[in-house]
Amino acid sequence: MGGLHCLAKYGLFSECCEALKVKSTKIEELKKATPDAKATYIQGEVSKTDFAYDMADILKKQLVDKVQESLETSYDAQKNNPDEIEAVKSIAATEFSLELKKKLPSYIVEAIEYVTSPIVGVEPINEQGND
Repeated sequence: MGGLHCLAKYGLFSECCEALKVKSTKIEELKKATPDAKATYIQGEVSKTDFAYDMADILKKQLVDKVQESLETSYDAQKNNPDEIEAVKSIAATEFSLELKKKLPSYIVEAIEYVTSPIVGVEPINEQGND
């Protein structure tokens, strides 16, 4: 089973449909289908390399919207307290990442955690221009 199939099957079906610009009538029809049938449909529709970029844009917009909503509902952030604004942004981003993590297959989560974990005993490399 491919990664895209799993994304559609385990929780990102709506986002996949949005990235592929699937018509609402087809989405309504697919809502009655099994998770495997939905994922197979998505897998069959993907032929563009733009899909990953479109999916990233959709998820980024969802994150921005969640942060904005949190800022609008935070009384302290509305008082323009910089520390509170940063705290609200951080909490909203963490909540979004946890919600997204629940929608991903475990093998994808494990792979992301593996490649983003610090390497013990290795000092970070300073990038050029960051002196």
